[in-house]
Amino acid sequence: MTAEIQLENLTDEDLLQALDYVETHGDIISQLGAIEVGLRVLSEKPEIEENITRLVHSIRDDKVESPTSSFRLLSALFVLVDGELSRARTLSDTPPFYRRLAALSQAALIQRQTVDLGSDIETFCEWAFNNRGEQFYIQSLADMRFEPRWAPDLSSASQMQADFFGRIMIAAENYNQNISNGELRDTVLGAGSGSLRSLIEFPLPYLPGPLEGAESSPVELPDDLAKTVETQIKSEEVGPSSFVALVNSALIFRVGSNQADLAANTLKLGSHHLANIDDKSQLLSILNGLATVSAVSRGKELADQLRVLVRKYRRDPIFALTIDEAIGICLRASASRVDQLEWCSFLGEWLTELAFETFQGDEGEVLFSHLQCLFIAAPQLWTSCAKADAALRAYNRSVAKGVD
Repeated sequence: MTAEIQLENLTDEDLLQALDYVETHGDIISQLGAIEVGLRVLSEKPEIEENITRLVHSIRDDKVESPTSSFRLLSALFVLVDGELSRARTLSDTPPFYRRLAALSQAALIQRQTVDLGSDIETFCEWAFNNRGEQFYIQSLADMRFEPRWAPDLSSASQMQADFFGRIMIAAENYNQNISNGELRDTVLGAGSGSLRSLIEFPLPYLPGPLEGAESSPVELPDDLAKTVETQIKSEEVGPSSFVALVNSALIFRVGSNQADLAANTLKLGSHHLANIDDKSQLLSILNGLATVSAVSRGKELADQLRVLVRKYRRDPIFALTIDEAIGICLRASASRVDQLEWCSFLGEWLTELAFETFQGDEGEVLFSHLQCLFIAAPQLWTSCAKADAALRAYNRSVAKGVD
């Protein structure tokens, strides 16, 4: 969108004043936009280089783990607004990216006001996540049927910052000839200490943003990487290492049904057991990664095999999956079905199976709560999830009576 912003009608004084205002009072999305526009016109207006440099440094130096981080605030506001739009079913008849665009715009406006008012950002972020985090999470996973390359975990503050780094570096490459030697060039195009490139963790800056989930990756899977994927998957012992290359490629390159089917067959031949698991986080990374592969490739067979694998690891004595973890994998893998009836049927059967399992602790309440959020996000699921809803209501009532 910043490519459409024209500055011909602004005097040099007006432009400098606008950049000063964005730096002091602007939200972080507006600051990114100012950088992209500034790099485009820098050769014509070299006097703005100092302003652009300060804006880049502000984004670079933001500490996402800090309670006052601009990215942390933007992430919380995005979750809050998008979750509320989902709850109210606002823009429910539009593609997910359209609703997310509205959410980002509103989040930026609120961020501007929040900063100016000097609010307690840490408390506000906690409140925002607690109030709409669940609805946002479930809505985003349900959206993967339409836009499979974007998942809710990509809304984290650290990923947003990485995404901003990526956009700045792309703009810098596009307008390389506009940037003279100096501090700005060292930061956006260099590789030394303090440069954006030195701070990035591959592949985070190259992952799809919230408006890019429906687009197929324009980059084909390189031949050498495709061979690595095949070699790992066909290894004699099936474990997390068998799928690392495939999982890491899913959101960067165009992964086809061939790779997904190969992974599905390997899981089947391995009796749905993964050897040499280091810890549960590794297991979850691979399972969620394979679910994402099944979504982006529309690999139905891989999703089917993942359902069996999740069923097995729900009962595993060492790495037992929680109901929350199982639902996340279930919703991701269900995006392998594009057709609404197929999606409802596959997801409904899986959720109903989960609803009739033996629960630990408050898992019955957790699944019921997620299911209610899912009914808001996709009311058509009532046709296939009514049994699950009834079973969970009965189970939770019986637990409540037992406590009383």
